[in-house]
Amino acid sequence: MNEVMCLACLLPPAITLEQRNVRPGRVTNKELRELDVAKDEFVSIASHQLRTPLTALKGFTVCCSDGDLGPVNDKHANILGK
Repeated sequence: MNEVMCLACLLPPAITLEQRNVRPGRVTNKELRELDVAKDEFVSIASHQLRTPLTALKGFTVCCSDGDLGPVNDKHANILGK
């Protein structure tokens, strides 16, 4: 029994969940904030990457429908919604 007590003295003290102030299976507020920042960055980049080509396509379509790039025949005017 003395040997068991000696080994227990060598081990570092265990940190309980109460000391960490975390319940089992729960995520800490710091981790949630980090995930929220990562999500915001992803959404910002993704929306920019989607918006950029759509803006260019919309501008080109307006130029086409306005006739800025030359005359628009009936078939193309119908496609462009003119």
